[in-house]
Amino acid sequence: PMRGLAAEAQRVIFKAPAGKLPAYAGMQLPNGTYMLYRISQVKTGTAKGETDPRPKALRAQLAQLYGAEDFNAFLAALRQRYKVKIDKSALAKGANE
Repeated sequence: PMRGLAAEAQRVIFKAPAGKLPAYAGMQLPNGTYMLYRISQVKTGTAKGETDPRPKALRAQLAQLYGAEDFNAFLAALRQRYKVKIDKSALAKGANE
C-alpha cells in the first residue's frame, strides 16, 4: 500500500499501463472533482511471504474443529441408524492393559 492514498486511488494507479512512461490515471472524487495522477517511474518488486505464524495456526485450528464436528455428526448418524451397544467390561479391560 502507498501511504497517504486512498485504496480506490491506489487501484486506479496500479491499473495504469506501465509500458510507456509517463502514464496517467484518473478518477472522480466523491465531491465531484477529478483527480489526475502522473506516473513517471515504476519499480518492480517481489511480494514478501507471510511472516506472522498466527493466521496459519488459526487456519489449522479451524480445520481441526471442522474435522471434529464432521466426525461427531458422522457418529451421530451411525448411532441413529444402527443400534449401538457399548460393552463397558471391554472398555474397563482395555484401560487396565
